[in-house]
Amino acid sequence: MSESGYVELPVIAWLSGHGSATPGNQGLGWTYRDESAIAAFGRPPVDRQP
Repeated sequence: MSESGYVELPVIAWLSGHGSATPGNQGLGWTYRDESAIAAFGRPPVDRQP
């Protein structure tokens, strides 16, 4: 198995709320938002660079 299978994919699954092999672990429930959802939080749709 590659590094992505051991590290990257499990971390992405945990962040997105798909949990892990540990019973009861639901992850963070992190989701991507479109521009209208970002605007609802009062955030600019594009990150500003200094």
